[in-house]
Amino acid sequence: KISDGKVFFAANDGKAYALDLGSGRLVWSRDLGEGAQAGGYLLASPALDEARIYFSSLDGRVFAIDRNTGAIIWQVQLPVPIRFAPSVSDGRVYLGSHDGVLRSINALTGTVLWSFTVGVPIADGLAVSSTTLYVASKDGKLRALTKAAVGLLWEFDAHSSLRGGPSVLGSSLVIGSEDGSLYQVSVATGGLLGKISLSGRVAAPVALAGGKAHVFTDSGVLYSFKSPNQVPGAPTQLRVNART
Repeated sequence: KISDGKVFFAANDGKAYALDLGSGRLVWSRDLGEGAQAGGYLLASPALDEARIYFSSLDGRVFAIDRNTGAIIWQVQLPVPIRFAPSVSDGRVYLGSHDGVLRSINALTGTVLWSFTVGVPIADGLAVSSTTLYVASKDGKLRALTKAAVGLLWEFDAHSSLRGGPSVLGSSLVIGSEDGSLYQVSVATGGLLGKISLSGRVAAPVALAGGKAHVFTDSGVLYSFKSPNQVPGAPTQLRVNART
């Protein structure tokens, strides 16, 4: 992650790092475990808020670290490995895991506030809006949940295992699947807005930049899509802009 002129990341040596973006100078490093020796890999990207950076690890720990000093503010042990990036919003850290459980943690204290059982393994990280959580799962379903009451708002079924977490593109969500399809779904209703077949399975979460969605497949093709007008019933609205 890049913020305030720093690059934040973690490595398989069990350490979190902050580097100066301009010079590459080490600002701080923090040992968060024994790395490969203990299976404590820090594989997922961190999440940031104004004061802290949040890491999750394969040994089930979640850390809050001071962005400026690298000091550990809190850590909490969860009962399952955490392979996916956390999300942070409005003082809450949200995490999904392969046990099919979505968890919310108080960003200030590390207290687990609630858990919600999806029932099947979660596919990757979450997308978060001001009121809603969007979570994809290995059964091919994309779900919208309320942040406050943890209630189900809608469910979209792709009929194929989803790959990567959903990404918010305007008033829609974009996500790929195992069968090589890319879907665009309404954030309000879960209705299908667009679908296109790619030359391989989506290999990573969709990246958003410059009003476009960028998608890499396991066939080695990178796609860039324009943000389309929302026209219900027009599955070709997602248009390929460039491929390299």
